[in-house]
Amino acid sequence: MRGLKDISVGTKLSLGFGLALLCVVAVGVFGVAQLRSLNKVTSEITSVWLPQVQIVGEMKRNLAEHQLYATLRVRTAEAAQIAGIEKEMARESDEILQGRRAYRRSAGSLAEQQLFDQFVNLWTAYEDSLTSIFPLLETGGRTMAVKEFETVSLPTVAAASQRLDDLLALTNERSTAAATMADSTYTVAQRLTWLAVLFAAGCLGGLVAWIRHNVSKPILAVTEAMRCLAQGERRSSLIALKRDRRDEVGVLFSAFAGYRASLERSDALAREAELERQQLAAAAANMPVGLCMFDAERRLVLCNQSYADLYHVPEVLTRPGTPWVDLMRFRIAAGLYVGQDPEKYLQQLTATIDRAERVVSLVELRDGRTIDLIHQPLPGGGWLATHHDVTDLRRSEAKISHMARHDGLTELPNRILFRERAEEALVEMRRDGSKIAFLCLDLDHFKAVNDTLGHPAGDALLREVAARLKQVVREGDTVARLGGDEFVIIQTAVDQPVESTALA
Repeated sequence: MRGLKDISVGTKLSLGFGLALLCVVAVGVFGVAQLRSLNKVTSEITSVWLPQVQIVGEMKRNLAEHQLYATLRVRTAEAAQIAGIEKEMARESDEILQGRRAYRRSAGSLAEQQLFDQFVNLWTAYEDSLTSIFPLLETGGRTMAVKEFETVSLPTVAAASQRLDDLLALTNERSTAAATMADSTYTVAQRLTWLAVLFAAGCLGGLVAWIRHNVSKPILAVTEAMRCLAQGERRSSLIALKRDRRDEVGVLFSAFAGYRASLERSDALAREAELERQQLAAAAANMPVGLCMFDAERRLVLCNQSYADLYHVPEVLTRPGTPWVDLMRFRIAAGLYVGQDPEKYLQQLTATIDRAERVVSLVELRDGRTIDLIHQPLPGGGWLATHHDVTDLRRSEAKISHMARHDGLTELPNRILFRERAEEALVEMRRDGSKIAFLCLDLDHFKAVNDTLGHPAGDALLREVAARLKQVVREGDTVARLGGDEFVIIQTAVDQPVESTALA
């Protein structure tokens, strides 16, 4: 049985009806002729129709990808991306050229040849339009190039794609006719076979059943499965695939299995893309940072709840399609903007969007909050922005910085801040020749105060000393506590030694 599966369908049919010819010569000859017609239909499906479907389908995919890369090329201004896009466009053009050559060799009817010639002419016109558009992008005529691309190139490539669809429709008509012929041929051959079986006393019944099971039924099953796939059905149980066959039917099964697997992969990728989109939406909704995205028309694509809460935006303005200017007008009306002039603030934001540059900045709103803003332009127009309220963080940082540079008891500058101001004073003295006085003092018998009255009294004494020292110095002078009961005063731009002596 393994050897019979490996031989061709034509040989199988010849052997079977050769036996029938020994019984009934006339009926056998006629039956063989009918079954050879069936073999011809099968060969036409496997060697002509299916390759044509694959070639046209591949060219259509290449055409769609070429259009996508051309669109990216028109809308991209970065040189690094342009080189990669042009490389991919050239690859898709080469694959379309190979497909054209392959289809030209297999095109049969005059209608197919005419449709294919129309597609070639439209493809040539589309490539010519791109040849005239791309130089405009390099010479500053981007607006004119985009307009010509949308009004000339895209309609031309759409028409070329339609011609490929028409070729597929013609091929499907041929497949339907082939299936009808297969059904008709099968019916006639079956009836004649049964007559031969009756005439030969049933000796050939088993042979006919074998042929029906291994040749006719698989062919009809594949034909029905292809029809279902063409109508969008994805039932995986249409055919019990026999991958061990090596004849024409086995080739047909393998081709169908590959085509169905490709469709299933496409469906799986679509489901994965939808799942990723849902996950991205969930991530954006749960971000602690305000997020908003706008398209090239400056209309809202999405914004999360954190953004709406940050600026108290009502639900009606968070819907996709809301103009950016409406959101900004609402914020200005609510006093949530930067500066004193709202119109000037709106003009500055518009200029930032027009420049399409990445901007990272800290802005102070009129209500006192500090926002960490990141504005990121997107390829093809539009932008993505994040808004993070860092008011509490900034206040904490300022408080920590103050504590690190000031004495916790007297609020006077500590050693660190004293050193910085002393270095600044020395630099200024070297630069303009001003004079500086350093007055160092401590409290006599301060330890006795702590020992007799306790540390709270000593702390109160130190705070009072610090307050009095601040009262006797000028605004530009520095009073610092170096530790314990030691204090120092930096007196700048003074008439020495008169003023320092007076202060002492």
